[in-house]
Amino acid sequence: MPAICLVRSIRLGRWPEHLGHATGAFAVWEESLDSSASCLAGSGRYNITRCWGLGPAVHVVFSAPRHTSEELAFPLAYIMAMAPTKRLQLAGFAVLGVIAFGGVGFKLVMGWPWFDCFYFTVITITTIGYGEPAGMNQHGRYFTVILILVGVGTIGYALTAAARAVLEFELVSAIGRRKMYKDITKLSGHYIVCGCGRMGVRIVREMEKRGAEFVIIESDEGAADRLLSQGYLVLMGDATTDEVLKGAGIERARGLVCAVTSDPNNLYITLAARDLNKDLFIVARASDEAALNRLLKAGANKVVSPVITGSNQMAQMLLKPAVADFIELATMTDMLELEIEQIEVRPTSPFIGRALRETNFRTDLDVIIIAIKRSDGEMIFNPSADTMIKENDALVALGSHTNLEMLERYTNVGSPAVSTPPSKSS
Repeated sequence: MPAICLVRSIRLGRWPEHLGHATGAFAVWEESLDSSASCLAGSGRYNITRCWGLGPAVHVVFSAPRHTSEELAFPLAYIMAMAPTKRLQLAGFAVLGVIAFGGVGFKLVMGWPWFDCFYFTVITITTIGYGEPAGMNQHGRYFTVILILVGVGTIGYALTAAARAVLEFELVSAIGRRKMYKDITKLSGHYIVCGCGRMGVRIVREMEKRGAEFVIIESDEGAADRLLSQGYLVLMGDATTDEVLKGAGIERARGLVCAVTSDPNNLYITLAARDLNKDLFIVARASDEAALNRLLKAGANKVVSPVITGSNQMAQMLLKPAVADFIELATMTDMLELEIEQIEVRPTSPFIGRALRETNFRTDLDVIIIAIKRSDGEMIFNPSADTMIKENDALVALGSHTNLEMLERYTNVGSPAVSTPPSKSS
């Protein structure tokens, strides 16, 4: 029995008993959510088909593909419990069925031309009534009475279903937007992804995999709806406008990705974002090589050209396949348990002012420091054992995901504490 129910969150296997089978109702339930599972509602199993939002404000749409004998015994209750789109479709098919029934019936009973049958059917079920046509016999009058009873009821149901569907759509949309905005206002230090096409989708998946908080700005309604159904925070609008960027919390954001396909739009987004947040880290996409310098001048910290990056990688694979294989294995985490991670050295780190040899990163954590980026932008590749660690350095480390997480906790005491690193001998 398909159904729509908007909740803040729900505990699996539990449903507010006072709702019973009442669908289309709106409830508030403060628990946890697992969007990949299902929950029980009355005597039917309701699968989660759509959810959006983060934290304690998660909105969910449920549907039940299985029907019980009780539900099938009451077709009217079953119909009214349908999702709005399904009810609209059913109402449309019912109206077309009545018109076809009336047209064929008048053709068989009265023998009129097809258009006359269609015309008299329409004016009958819509209760317009221009009077009885000439030649109407007793059998035609009997059939007209049946058509009036069936047709007027069908038209009434269709109008009711349309009004109810519009109302539910508006309620879900308004409540969903309000709750989503509340979720966004709670974010701080998050990321903003402008444009979620083929490149943007991969960026979002990578950020989700790493547990980063982010907001997506998408101008295409269909794409935005798909992203919402996957549980992401999405603002539908033009990312080149200040209002939309402010709605995504750009003043509190840590970084922004310009991933739309248009270079001029990426340029406008970069200019607007830099003006709203001077400390924002901006990564922009450039489809045309000529746009690289313009985006950097507009305020982008980094500019990526898929054409240049892809061609360089292909040349590397052709000329230096061993090097290309190593880079691919180190960066494509799905292929090997090996990652390259950036570890920031915060002011509270106990390693500030100490040499790499004194940290025992390699021996205790099995992690290799392949580069150090200083706060002034200087990059030290393959640092020696005597290289000193300074405040606000960025350690570029190579190792497994688990060991890199331990390194970050060990390096910065502000994170969950790890008093001593695990030793291989222990």
